[in-house]
Amino acid sequence: MEAESERFMQEIVDLREAVAMLRTDVKMAFKRIDEQHEMVETVHNLALSLRDMAGEIKAMRKDVDSLRRDMDAMQARPAEHWQTLVKSALSGVAGALVGAGMLLILNR
Repeated sequence: MEAESERFMQEIVDLREAVAMLRTDVKMAFKRIDEQHEMVETVHNLALSLRDMAGEIKAMRKDVDSLRRDMDAMQARPAEHWQTLVKSALSGVAGALVGAGMLLILNR
């Protein structure tokens, strides 16, 4: 009977050790779950920030496109003025040559 009592006591000790290990494992599992929850919240907040940034980038892209069109128009103006100036100069030279030619013809 004493052997059976010792065996019973050993089983109780083993069960208490197993329960203590299970408690430790459960505490660690809950800690990991809490850490995972924090990580999920962080990723969620990051996703929201990225969504907001994407909207801002789209708006900036529209502004940049508008500025680019304005810049292209401003850059085209000097070219148009230059072409007008060249046409006027060539017309003036041609007119002067025609006028000089006519003057030579009339003076003969």
